[in-house]
Amino acid sequence: MTSSGKCGDFALYGKLFCKKIRDMRLKKKIKWSLILITVCACLLTGLVSYRISKDVLIDKTKTMSINLVKQVGLNLDERIDAFSDVSYRILQTSSISRILEYGEAEATENKNRSDDAFRTAILQQSSLYSYTQYALLRPKNGVITEYYKSRVTKLDAEKEEEILDYLEGCVTVARPTNWVIYDGQVYFVRRMIKNIGEDFGIMCFAMTDAFFSFVGTEQEYLTNESIAILGADGCLLKNSTADFSYEQLAEIANYKDGDYYVYTSLLNDGKERYITVVLNTKAKNWCIIGFLSYEKLLGELNFIFLLITIVILGVAAGASFVAVAIAGTISKNVAVIEQGMANYEQGNFTVRLKPASYDETGMLVLQMNYMGMKISSLIEEVIKKETAKQEAEYQTALAQINPHFLYNTLGSLKWAAWRRKEMETADSIDALIHLLRFTIKRASAILPLREEIDYIRNYIAIEKVRYADAFRMEYQIDEDVQDWMVPGFLLQPFLENALIHGLDMSQEDPHILLRGYQEGERLYLEIEDNGVGMSQEQIEEIWAGKEPGPEQAHTGYNSIGIRIVDVRLHSYYGEDSEIRISSEENVGTNVVLVIPKKEEAGHELPDFDCGG
Repeated sequence: MTSSGKCGDFALYGKLFCKKIRDMRLKKKIKWSLILITVCACLLTGLVSYRISKDVLIDKTKTMSINLVKQVGLNLDERIDAFSDVSYRILQTSSISRILEYGEAEATENKNRSDDAFRTAILQQSSLYSYTQYALLRPKNGVITEYYKSRVTKLDAEKEEEILDYLEGCVTVARPTNWVIYDGQVYFVRRMIKNIGEDFGIMCFAMTDAFFSFVGTEQEYLTNESIAILGADGCLLKNSTADFSYEQLAEIANYKDGDYYVYTSLLNDGKERYITVVLNTKAKNWCIIGFLSYEKLLGELNFIFLLITIVILGVAAGASFVAVAIAGTISKNVAVIEQGMANYEQGNFTVRLKPASYDETGMLVLQMNYMGMKISSLIEEVIKKETAKQEAEYQTALAQINPHFLYNTLGSLKWAAWRRKEMETADSIDALIHLLRFTIKRASAILPLREEIDYIRNYIAIEKVRYADAFRMEYQIDEDVQDWMVPGFLLQPFLENALIHGLDMSQEDPHILLRGYQEGERLYLEIEDNGVGMSQEQIEEIWAGKEPGPEQAHTGYNSIGIRIVDVRLHSYYGEDSEIRISSEENVGTNVVLVIPKKEEAGHELPDFDCGG
């Protein structure tokens, strides 16, 4: 199978898994979500705690090891100086000076006495005695004087000569002392110089392991066995238990010359990881390398890790119990809701549900009970209204006139008036035909303002006939707003109110002014008359929906038409539309419709019931 095919399978399995989770029951979702969140939080806390504990332990161990290695460096410098000084002092003793002055025959004759004198001189110096396995002294006469600590196997004469021959090449008059490792043994070598440069031979001390032991047994991570020591010339005087080659140790040590300079790093010898602490001693420039077992150090965290694991398991178990309890409570109310919905699907809205608990889901159950009551009530009300509607439709059907029949009849009347040369009557009938067609087809549509104005012109033409041309109508519509989209049948209610309730046809020059203009992104339609006007109280009654009484039949506005227009504007434009009415008694009334721009031709507005 190709890699693309495998990726496709994985994607399919992933989708199926997500769908399975999405379709899981609510109780399981809540239970497993709570358990997952709790376990993740515990794991995160545990990992962070473990990491912090690990870092703190490693940092503290590094700090302790650095301080310990520094102390080892101080002690080593002091021990080297002390050993060098003491080895020089024994050369100044009379017994050793006598040995150096012997000729070959005299030295051979007094060999036993010389060995005793050499032993006595070493035993008198505690540092020499403590750190020396054996010592060899070979003056110019060639007779070797020796000292062996008890329980140390004595070397044969040939081996002693071999060692001294090698060590003699490691010191010079210019550099009379040196630390050398030969055949696995560390030696301190001194060329015996007296009387201003006179060479009397060499002396060497085979060092014990105790010379390089500085760490007490109470140290757990850094022991004497885990410390490597390199001399000033780079020779490995003491190795550690870490399995690093001499070349690797030399590379570790070759980082900087100078005073106490310490650095740490993490190294791997192929078997185990070590934190290395490297230091160059101040006086002798010897290199001390301490190796701390990283795995042993982390072993101390096992208890912490075990404790964290126990806490995580305990918390997860507790969280699982709580999650099951919470999910059970919620799922019980969900089951009650499902039962209620099943009853509602069957049309049974009278059943009353009892919640298992009164939490949010329980309140949903109570709200479902209330919803069932309301639905039952609404169903009864709908049935009553539907019955009344059917009756009204039946009555309407009985009295309905076919619009085409009405158009044809009006057309015939218009033709008859035209033949009789009654042009005013023919124009009035024509205006009525256009008015009727607009009212039936376009009254609830969103249409250009020019069509609404055409409808108003037809409406005014009929009203002029009605009032015997007793008023004057003036239009001031800007050309740039002719195509502005507005709801149909928008202006007629205001003009009708102006004609019926506003104008006094007996006054001088009653007239109505219709303006249309744009300011910014808004259309302003203004209807202004010079009629009887209204008081502020009457304007407030219009917005309150209060109709004028019999004594006010010819004053003020009919509020139904105004409120219908207001509702239609707000339903389509929201709060951005506005109707402003201002009036003054015996002066006139001014109405301004503010319409925001929203061009959507052909949109139909819903019918509105504004009461009355």
